[in-house]
Amino acid sequence: MIQGKIFRLKENSMLLADVERTQTVFERTRGLLGRDGLSRQQGLLITSCNAIHTFFMRFPIDVVFLNQQYRIEKITPQLVPFRLASCRRASMVLEMRSGTAARAQLACGEKLRWERSR
Repeated sequence: MIQGKIFRLKENSMLLADVERTQTVFERTRGLLGRDGLSRQQGLLITSCNAIHTFFMRFPIDVVFLNQQYRIEKITPQLVPFRLASCRRASMVLEMRSGTAARAQLACGEKLRWERSR
């Protein structure tokens, strides 16, 4: 996985400082499985994806569906284990600690930016 950060364009501020971006089918398939949780600054950006599941996960997450331009198409907050979520217009998914989307007041239509860490 590639390490990076997620920024909010409208406020020119960092949303998440520690974001892993998937590169392979295996990384996309594994997702957050096997982890005990995420910190407030952690996230997972799953590329080439418009649907996720939380089967066998140990914690709830906020799910943000993004199009190719990193515009938010849909937000599914507090998705608990053993559930599904999807968005036909999405091309990638940002998974974050539950409550992050509400705390940050994310909204559909808002544009984000991913930047690789150096």
